Amino acid sequence: MRKLLQTAVFLLVLVVIPVGTTGLFYRKYAVREKKRLNSGILIQMDRNGKEVELDLEEYLVGLLPNQIDLDYEPETLKAQAVIARTNVRRQMEVKDSNRHEQLGFTFTDRAQMDRTLGKQKAAKYRNKIQQAVSATYGQTLQYDNACIDALYHSVSVGETVSAEEYLGKEIPYLVSVDSSRDIESPDYLTVREWTPEEMTDLFQQYSIRVTKSMLLQEMTIGEQTEMGYVRTVKIGDRTILGEDFREILQLNSTNFYFDIQDEKIRVTSVGKGHGMGVSQYGANLLALDGNSYQTILGYYYPGVSIAAY
Repeated sequence: MRKLLQTAVFLLVLVVIPVGTTGLFYRKYAVREKKRLNSGILIQMDRNGKEVELDLEEYLVGLLPNQIDLDYEPETLKAQAVIARTNVRRQMEVKDSNRHEQLGFTFTDRAQMDRTLGKQKAAKYRNKIQQAVSATYGQTLQYDNACIDALYHSVSVGETVSAEEYLGKEIPYLVSVDSSRDIESPDYLTVREWTPEEMTDLFQQYSIRVTKSMLLQEMTIGEQTEMGYVRTVKIGDRTILGEDFREILQLNSTNFYFDIQDEKIRVTSVGKGHGMGVSQYGANLLALDGNSYQTILGYYYPGVSIAAY
């Protein structure tokens, strides 16, 4: 009987000690992880009429679904997490505010993702985003000890465009770099057609009066950059900004050209986005080649350092 009791006690010790140790380790890890992801920087926002506060790191999880293709590689998502964190911190300084409504970002919460994607797919993507945010915790892109204007776009025209060419001002880390494999993207070239009547109606929605004959005979590209980004379009004696023209027709970029065929206006746009900073498609190709998010960011933002906020 005594021997049986000793055996029972021995077996109990074998079970309890590992379980207890595992529990202590898990709690210790969970506390450390919770503390690590708590930046102490709060974003205030109104959600369905209720005032809430989100930690910056949690806030980023709601930003990334609106900024990048979530099927991209983990390293690409990590790069975007650093970009997003940098831009939030920079906007907080510029706006002198921590209110979401003033920062200018689009936020998607858990319920919205579940409704849009379905719970299973939303959970998968949310996990990818959380891992990207966690792996880059606190990291921002800095130049001269200040957060940069971390511009990015979906697909370049084969190389990124410098701020000097696109904006008319030199920014040391927004220079042109090669991204020639972007031509592999299905969004590299987009061709759309309108009848003059359809295009006239679109301009009318923006209170711009044009006629069929003006569109077919008097519409030309005005000023454009060396790489083909259109600054102005001329229609008769009217001048329209390239960005306004892009918005009216919902083009992928301001790098476009048009031609007339069979009394239809065909517009071809090249690339997707403004072309400055990181090309997300090019970044993902670098990630597929085995490059880290640090290497990707260093390539597209030359001279920039990654530092904790």
